[in-house]
Amino acid sequence: MSPLRILYRAEGSRRIGTGHVLRAVRLSHIWRGQDIGEVTLALSGDEVGADLAARASATVERVPGSAPHDGKPRFDPSGLASVASRDAYDVAVVDMLDTETGTVEAVRQYARTVVTLDDRGSGRREADAIINILVREPNPDALPETVELMEGPEYATLDAGYAAPAPPRLCADPPCKVLVTLGGADSSGLALKVAHAMEEVPGIGEVIFVCGVGAVHGRELFDMIGSASWAATVLPQVPSLRDLLIGADVAVVAGGLTMHEACCVGAPSLAVCQPIDHQSELAEWFHTRGAMDTVGDGVRASVHEIGAALARLIGDRQRRQDMASIGPSLVDGMGTERTARAIANVAVRRTGMEERP
Repeated sequence: MSPLRILYRAEGSRRIGTGHVLRAVRLSHIWRGQDIGEVTLALSGDEVGADLAARASATVERVPGSAPHDGKPRFDPSGLASVASRDAYDVAVVDMLDTETGTVEAVRQYARTVVTLDDRGSGRREADAIINILVREPNPDALPETVELMEGPEYATLDAGYAAPAPPRLCADPPCKVLVTLGGADSSGLALKVAHAMEEVPGIGEVIFVCGVGAVHGRELFDMIGSASWAATVLPQVPSLRDLLIGADVAVVAGGLTMHEACCVGAPSLAVCQPIDHQSELAEWFHTRGAMDTVGDGVRASVHEIGAALARLIGDRQRRQDMASIGPSLVDGMGTERTARAIANVAVRRTGMEERP
């Protein structure tokens, strides 16, 4: 069977973060490595997103884009014309959050099937399938019967290393090692706010800060932690957070995929979210299931609120032990391959081809 021709539209930059491009990179490795599909990754954004996209098993094309709105990318299908006019694709994946009416339908001139990811916009009703990981469908019963809906943490597109079970965790009393990782860009400077909050938190022995590829506050962070009472390390970027999450007693996290990574390895976590609605909603989803604590929007949360929440978590060993058990029961680390095959199978079902096993 010939590989599917896949057009993937994602966006990444310092302003909106890099998680969606990273998802494209991981899915492309599955499609290319298992001879499922040949991928063209289309993006605009800045050099941060472009540098990350260069790691994909895909042909990377720069296309025109629209200015982001409320911290989210905006999808303009006309930007695909320069890429899509060269080929006809079996499936287009639109990983641009909330699509507008008419935008998804317009993609059909370029691809036979259209799948959207984490989409609650009005345009989602025009798709063949919606796969939600970071958000949940607000009105499933009102979707057209022609739209397939798949959602939940089982579709979390994590790095391949998370498929291996993490070692059992036995949570210890303080002092604790704390990992702070607040997104690939952290344009809101939440790492600085968390560092300030931890100044008065008892029970911290060591803190590791991970600054993503697009982080802009690294120098300020170095200066702030120079006089801290706990040992501190700043890592400019790492290929995977898995080992750091396993080694930490407590993690302070933002971003949808990072929340899933923490749950997958059973890292007791406090979510301090970037000011994008789906991050706070996802953190609350995990919180209601006992897998994570949250202060919600980290920009709105005060330094005192962040410090108090972290102190409660550090001081409650049983709470941390419960999180260590609940998180892996929700996120199994197989979501990237599951999502890659789900997208491929939507395409082959709609075209009458044989499904991929």
